[in-house]
Amino acid sequence: MKISKKVSVSIVIILAVVAAYLLFFNKPKKEEAATYRTEAVTIGDVRLQVVTSGTLSAITLVQVGSQVSGKIISLYADFNDKVKKGDKLAELDQESINQQIRQQEANYLISKTALDKAKLTRDNAKIKYNRSKQLFDKELLSVEELEAAEITYQNSEADVQSADARLKQSEAQLEAAKVDLTHTVIRSPIDGIVINRAVNVGQTVTSGMQTPVLYEIANDLSKMQLACNVDETDIGKVEPGQNVQFTVSAYPRRTFTGKVIQKRLKSESTSNVVTYPAIIHVENSDGALMPGMTATVTIISAEAKGALLVPGAALRFTPTQQAAGKAVEKKQAGSASAKAKAKPQQADDIGTVWKLDSSGNPAPVSVRTGVADSTKTEVKEVLSGELKEGDLVIVGLNPAKQTTQSQQPSQIPGMGGVRR
Repeated sequence: MKISKKVSVSIVIILAVVAAYLLFFNKPKKEEAATYRTEAVTIGDVRLQVVTSGTLSAITLVQVGSQVSGKIISLYADFNDKVKKGDKLAELDQESINQQIRQQEANYLISKTALDKAKLTRDNAKIKYNRSKQLFDKELLSVEELEAAEITYQNSEADVQSADARLKQSEAQLEAAKVDLTHTVIRSPIDGIVINRAVNVGQTVTSGMQTPVLYEIANDLSKMQLACNVDETDIGKVEPGQNVQFTVSAYPRRTFTGKVIQKRLKSESTSNVVTYPAIIHVENSDGALMPGMTATVTIISAEAKGALLVPGAALRFTPTQQAAGKAVEKKQAGSASAKAKAKPQQADDIGTVWKLDSSGNPAPVSVRTGVADSTKTEVKEVLSGELKEGDLVIVGLNPAKQTTQSQQPSQIPGMGGVRR
């Protein structure tokens, strides 16, 4: 009886241990709720911009050269001088041109004398030819003699035309020499300011296939242009008429403005990097900007002021189906209705942000987006749900600690034998 009583107590203890294990250790734990990172919806300004660099230059820059060769004997303009159209800039030695003029005048006189002589010969041949015709009519001259007189007359007429052509040629050469004489005085072709002087008195310039540059004159430095190279990944964002802001190293605390006036088609490739030139016109009424300055340029492609803004990360976030629950189905339905509401060509600007509802679950809000930068995106229209300033939208997920249910034991402890 005592042994039986001890066995009964042992069985009761074993059953109690098994029951405690099943009730406590094998009890399913509640899954910890996921924790979301959120940011507030704000009201503010956003802009899409392209950042590049460029070089300032005059809008109109004329290189003044020499059309004739010679030694410079005088300079009448220097760096930074303001000049008017027609003002004398430099003068070349005229002696060689004067010699050419005298030579061409002599050639002209020779050609004129030759023409006069040819005309006399022609007139004499014409008289002989007329007399031969009269004698031939009276049958006092043979046909051969008449033909010879006619040929002589025709040759003399041709000699006159040839002498006349040589006279015109020599006359043209004389005029060209006189024009070259005027070219020995270099004059300003425009009103402007001298940017560069490339010669000195006594220097010899040689005019050949390439005209030597003596001066560079800018038309008006109160208006300048900024030429910048835009990367091929950004050129689609640049269009004529867009506003530009830029700074230069000379005035680091000052921001200058301009406007894009041209996007050129010709590409440039440097180290396998393809860029396209964009030309910007800049006001320079105070003369602070100078040709050749390097500018850091910001081209404003699009801008929205006082807009409803959501973080860019909120539009990229999508919860898992387990985390979102039935909200995923609502999101899909909301997105479908939003796309149906939007025009076909505008479907690409439809997005979804998620905010926490009263139960702490993510709820979708479909929106039509506008201007975006690297961190913020404009909300042009809320297509489904509600979104206002101050609402918290989900931008990421902070995973909770993973909890796993204990595996079912293949063998209940103690059932393999009770250790006495």
